[in-house]
This record gives sequence, structure tokens and C-alpha cells, in this order.
Amino acid sequence: SRVFARTEETLFDKMPAKEELSHLRYAEGDVVGEYTLGPRLGTGRFGVVFRAATTATTPTPGTKPARQTVAIKMPRHFDEATESTEEEARVLSEMAACPHIVGFRGSMVNACKHTLVVLEFVDGITLQRCLSRLRREKKTMDEGRVRLFCRHMTEGLQHIQEHRFSLTDIKPDNMLVDHAQTHLKICDIGHVTPLKQRDATYRERPKVTTEYRAPESILERAPYSTA
Repeated sequence: SRVFARTEETLFDKMPAKEELSHLRYAEGDVVGEYTLGPRLGTGRFGVVFRAATTATTPTPGTKPARQTVAIKMPRHFDEATESTEEEARVLSEMAACPHIVGFRGSMVNACKHTLVVLEFVDGITLQRCLSRLRREKKTMDEGRVRLFCRHMTEGLQHIQEHRFSLTDIKPDNMLVDHAQTHLKICDIGHVTPLKQRDATYRERPKVTTEYRAPESILERAPYSTA
């Protein structure tokens, strides 16, 4: 396996020019800091997420070291992506834990000076994939589960607002559900707006996926609030 230590600058000497890179070409089996990468969990416009595992350095006497499983988010090579990952690490580090937001396990900087975010591993799928599967099977989600997911989502959003941030990129791709479909967690908070004061309005264009942007936001004809 290849080793990517945060202090090792020569590992990337043979990499192609920056303009040829869509993202840092990590692969399963690579070592990143104290973690060994597993399979890729997902790919988005701003980066990729790998499952990863580490070995505990202080196992209980008489037992084998425990393998700790996490998810590591790595940005693509353009400014908006790297800034989003840095912002996510900063915001998560300032917030207390919440059962409806993927847990923050730390961050590290690779040899390209990009921040990698280490997150709780959730054994499940995105809400988007869950909905797509139901559509293919010509099924619908029962009302009880819809209510449950809406409650988990709103409690997660409330937690973010209580820490003086407003999440602007709310969409099914940014939420994870477990395989039993009993729990939902917000998994991407790279696009947030710091809150100024209660009931304040904002005129700057929010960072939102175009397909989920409100019409008045696209036309920039009205200020918006956390509501």
C-alpha cells in the first residue's frame, strides 16, 4: 500500500499537473495518516468519501487492538471544494455532538495542503438512493417513516442553528439513513451561513445546489432568512 503522511512532500512529485486532476487519486489500501483506506463510499462534485480503519494504539491488556472504522472526506482540486471542506471541519469542531448529524472525528492536512475531514462511519445509504430505490420498485415511503425522517432532519437543523450557523445546501444527497431506515443523519455541512442575530435577513447569494434553490434566490430579488 502507498503511504500519504502529512509531512511527506515528495509523494506527489510524479502526480500530473494540477489542471489534469479532478481530485487527489487515493485508492483502497492507501495509508492516510493513521488510517488505511477501504472502499470508496461516494463521489460528489466537491470530493470523494472513503471508508477507512485504524488500529487502536492502546488496546486493553490481554486483548487485540480494536479496529476503528471512520469515513474520510477528501476535496477535489479546486478552490471552492477545498474551502468547503475546510469550512466543514471548522464548523463541526465548534459544534457539540448531535444524534442527527454525522459525528466529527477530527481532521488532517495532506501533502497538497488540503484539509481531510474524518467523520463517523454510518452503515447505510443516502436518502436520495433510498428514494430512488423506492421509485424503481414502484413503492412509496410510509407516512410514519416520512414523519420520523422529517423530525430527525429538523432536529439536526435546529442543532446547527443553535450553534449560530444556517445550513443552506439541504437535499437528499446530503442525508444518510441506516439500512433499517430508522435513523437519519445530516452528513454534509460544507455550505453554511454564519448567523448574525435572531431574525436577521441576508442578501448575499446562499451556497445551494441549483436544483434545490428557491426561485427568489436564483433571481436574487429578495433577502432570505433562516426560515
